[in-house]
Amino acid sequence: MIPRASSWPTLLLTAITALGMIACASSPSLPPPAADHHLHIRSDTGGEALPRVQLARGKSRSELSPGRQDADDVLKEMDRHGIQQGVLLSLGYMYAIPEINFENEYRKVRQENDFVAEQAARYPDRLIAFCGISPIRDYSLKEIQRCAGMDVTGIKMHMANSGVDLDNPRHWASLEAAFREANARGLAIVIHYRPRNGGYGAAEAERFMTSLMPLASDVTVQLAHMGGGGIIDTATMSAIRRFAQDLDDYPNLYFDISAAWAREQDVPASVERIERHRNRRNVARAVEWLGTDRILFGSDWDSIEFQDTLQPLQRTQGLTAEIAKEILSNRAPYLPQVD
Repeated sequence: MIPRASSWPTLLLTAITALGMIACASSPSLPPPAADHHLHIRSDTGGEALPRVQLARGKSRSELSPGRQDADDVLKEMDRHGIQQGVLLSLGYMYAIPEINFENEYRKVRQENDFVAEQAARYPDRLIAFCGISPIRDYSLKEIQRCAGMDVTGIKMHMANSGVDLDNPRHWASLEAAFREANARGLAIVIHYRPRNGGYGAAEAERFMTSLMPLASDVTVQLAHMGGGGIIDTATMSAIRRFAQDLDDYPNLYFDISAAWAREQDVPASVERIERHRNRRNVARAVEWLGTDRILFGSDWDSIEFQDTLQPLQRTQGLTAEIAKEILSNRAPYLPQVD
């Protein structure tokens, strides 16, 4: 049995990490991902709004994202890494962030969703679009219906950025209604389920599986960040364990690995090495629980660079080359077939 990382002396942990990197350096290189299932671009309006959201969330000015990003920007990066297809997730939901009262909110949501749909349509063999909504806004069902009439594949929802409280009965009812409407319109769902406030773990995963998944039985559902909100901590591990229990009942449920690995800025410098090791071990265990066929590659570009996902995938103990290759080759059912 492997001892807990927190009990290892620093010297031993450093040596193991070095040996792992040496082993990886000698292993054959992995193929490029067949698709990136978690990408973001933004219009001029979105490029102005996103830094305001990031500042409200505590980022420093040096960490702010640049302005407009379009299809050409993301394809340039995809080509650099040999990625054939990409899923553009609109940031339309960010206009519902509780800390900022955006003027003409719904108009901005529509503009952002239109922009992403238009950009994906420029390269239909490479890119597909998802509209972004907050499920708790009074326009959410109307926007899902509008998006169903556009050339989009699905709906992206973000519980944390939309201020959703999973313990609020009204919010939960709105979330259920959004799932029903997306399913009725044949729109796949990508959801950042972990909220910013309140508890998160097995109980929330239980409710997702028993209350939400039956409402979306006809479409693909993709849990962003492996069902968490970033690095795979104890709370997310508890949720993942519960998600895994009923997977046989829901063959339409998938998990993307975007933001799953700790980055230097995600944990305090004093514990960075130990937390990184624990986080990688958690990712490997989560993949074992869920099964490689349910895991989709996703980068969360441009918030996270492709290499921040690709490099840990190659260097995580427990994720063999065969496992990594299968994850990289997986494609969500909602993606169009390619020759």
